[in-house]
Amino acid sequence: MVIPDDGFFRDWCDTLGHVGEAAPEAHLVTGIAVVSAIAAPKLRLTWFNNEEFCAVWQLVVGQSALGAKTSTMSNARSAIRDAKPYLPDDYVRFEPLIRTTDAGIVELLAAESKEDADDWDTNWPPSWLLSWNEVATLFSKDAARWEESSRRILLGVYDGFIGSHTRATKRYPSRCCVTMVGNIPPHVLGGAVTETMFSSGFAGRWIVMPSPPLRRAVPRPNMNGGLDWGKIKQQVRELSEMVARSSIVSNVYDLMNDQANAVYDAWYMRYFDQHNATAGDTSTDRAAELWGRARITVVKLAALAAVARSFREVRQLSDMVIGPEDVGWAIMVVERSLDYFRPLIEETGSTHDPEVEALLRFARSSGATEEDGAITVREFMTRHRSNGRVKYPADRVRKAISSAAAAGLIDFREQGRSVRFWLLEEAA
Repeated sequence: MVIPDDGFFRDWCDTLGHVGEAAPEAHLVTGIAVVSAIAAPKLRLTWFNNEEFCAVWQLVVGQSALGAKTSTMSNARSAIRDAKPYLPDDYVRFEPLIRTTDAGIVELLAAESKEDADDWDTNWPPSWLLSWNEVATLFSKDAARWEESSRRILLGVYDGFIGSHTRATKRYPSRCCVTMVGNIPPHVLGGAVTETMFSSGFAGRWIVMPSPPLRRAVPRPNMNGGLDWGKIKQQVRELSEMVARSSIVSNVYDLMNDQANAVYDAWYMRYFDQHNATAGDTSTDRAAELWGRARITVVKLAALAAVARSFREVRQLSDMVIGPEDVGWAIMVVERSLDYFRPLIEETGSTHDPEVEALLRFARSSGATEEDGAITVREFMTRHRSNGRVKYPADRVRKAISSAAAAGLIDFREQGRSVRFWLLEEAA
């Protein structure tokens, strides 16, 4: 994870990386999120008749209990708290996303009155920085109906609009500006992405940020000295004051100089020519769905990088220049995300029965790659039980085990009434 040479992102990562166990690179995610939450409502990206806020969604791929995830997000929360006195009233909010049903998301983000909805449309909606501790259920191939509804809601949220799609809420359709940080274990993401997630654009709306390993052990607090939060607090204040006196930038493309445009155009044409030459190939079409969103994400990230680099040098957002260094860095971050998704593109669209697919995913996520780690049919069925109902009947599961074994994907052993199975090398 590459940190820019100077500016807010560099100071944020170096200052926070001086203490604790997480490497400086691990803090880049929250540094980006803070700048996104503060600047995005007034930074817009426009093409044709579409307009989006320059807010980004980052998906931290790392083990749930590792990566000092909790402490890094607490730093983002503190920064948002310190920014509020220097921003317009109710401009920015930090919230852990707990209620992830469609109704829960609507109640959190949508306007409570028509007056609020009209005001948000004329000016800007509250800027949310949402921390989603575990995104795994949303990425599950075996998602329940409410989880599929949440995915559909979030597609609109990313694009800057939310409406009341359920009778359980009393909210008004309104604009929304949301910066998101989610976390998912790598084996869960690897076994979860579906073709629908590519074709709908859901996967492409996330920037995958691999979590670097912990740098060192810190068994007791402040072993490396105290945190110089005063330095961060001062920069957050200056950044917030600059944004507060800024007017809305209707199209950040207009802030890119000639050199930045040249870097962006060269990157764009490389992908355009590659996809155009192989159009019609299934994996190419899936990659094109990712790239279609990635090209927009590059511009958003470049704009945030310019803010982080030059907020002390400009009076307002419209005075800043998005340079080639900003676009180059954004391309680097997005390329890392695309590299993470590329192997998954080839694995989607399998012709196996749903029960076989579910068996293979569960075995992979459970690490059942040899007989000693085999899992039982009962464990599988328990995992796929929702509201007291079994999703896959026992007879269909046993038939799927026989089919998967015949295809050389798994092996199994029967012990009385119990059946244990594990992955063979080809499927692992």
